[in-house]
Amino acid sequence: MEKVTEKTWSKPVHAFIPWYEVDYQTQAQIRSVAELPFLADFIAIMPDTHLGYGVPIGCILKTSDHVIPNAVGVDIGCGVGFRIVPNIDSDLLKNKDFWLKYEAEVLKQVPVGFNWHNHAQGIQCDLGLRMPLDNEDEHRARCQLGTLGGGNHFMEVQVNANGAVVLMVHSGSRRLGGIVAKHYHDHAMTESTGIPKDLAALKLASELGQNYIHDMNLVTKYAAQNRELMLAKMTDILYRLLREEDHPDTFDPKMKTTDRPHNYATAEYGITTHWKGAMHLPIGTIGAIPGSMGSNTYIVKGVGNLDAHDSTSHGAGRAMSRGQAKKNVSMEDFETSLAGTFSVPKESYLDESPAAYKSIDTVMERQSSLLEVISINRPLLTIKGSSSSRED
Repeated sequence: MEKVTEKTWSKPVHAFIPWYEVDYQTQAQIRSVAELPFLADFIAIMPDTHLGYGVPIGCILKTSDHVIPNAVGVDIGCGVGFRIVPNIDSDLLKNKDFWLKYEAEVLKQVPVGFNWHNHAQGIQCDLGLRMPLDNEDEHRARCQLGTLGGGNHFMEVQVNANGAVVLMVHSGSRRLGGIVAKHYHDHAMTESTGIPKDLAALKLASELGQNYIHDMNLVTKYAAQNRELMLAKMTDILYRLLREEDHPDTFDPKMKTTDRPHNYATAEYGITTHWKGAMHLPIGTIGAIPGSMGSNTYIVKGVGNLDAHDSTSHGAGRAMSRGQAKKNVSMEDFETSLAGTFSVPKESYLDESPAAYKSIDTVMERQSSLLEVISINRPLLTIKGSSSSRED
């Protein structure tokens, strides 16, 4: 669909969703953002938008000489990474026992939900934050590398349009991102006047503003490393089990990960661009837009649409709050929605049922002018942890 432009506020809003489908609370958040005095350009609202902390999920905004911690969010660097594993026997894709064994082996090595490793993991990115981080929090950050978390985060085995297996991870910066986000938001609240506290901003050129950009970038790298470690474990386990099945060895040592964050910001020439639950996808860039558990994932290429700040949605977006989903969705409904996959529904993440999310196919139709679809991947197995109270 073409953008729907609302011009009644200080800055235009380019929405890629019918305005009447945006709930009133999210509309109110969008209006508050659109009336900020230091906005530098229009706001782009993606078709998966829903309520967030201060700034809605699925929002891209630019500010002049300011940076807003809540416009990045608490899960700094959250994103999606994936690897393509070719040449796996098609008969094996139908073997439920094999994939349930695979899930069990992954869960032995990758902590999910509220769990993490009992010792620090090897780290390839610097934890040299400029904000204070006590020894306990730093140790925990190192122990949480290579762990999934809860909420809408997942590890998934998919099959792409060419019949190849795709290993995918959606996860972020675990507790570290929340610590950094809260530290700078608290400082921003003491410095901001005349704007809503949820939209508190730091002056970009200030020491605090520069420290936030520095620490946000470090945490974004930490989140990418977190996904990479999980993908490496998923890959190693898959090839080990394939060898046990006497499957021909198709391991590719040059296998690469495609990874894109959807909670971060960039600062150039006094302009800060914030992506909150939205994927920056410049022309020619490849990324993944997953649906809900049990739904297809779209592998896409950016086409360079300036009406959306060269961006797309990051997923399907919630249609129900977690509380609503727990009240209105039954385990029977949850199980039925996963038919055709080897995924096992659990009551601990009932609020992640597909019924709690928007239709990914509808979301993709509404942003067809923002991207080119490369592949539609069907889910084979989804691995999740217990839900937690976090932004999606």
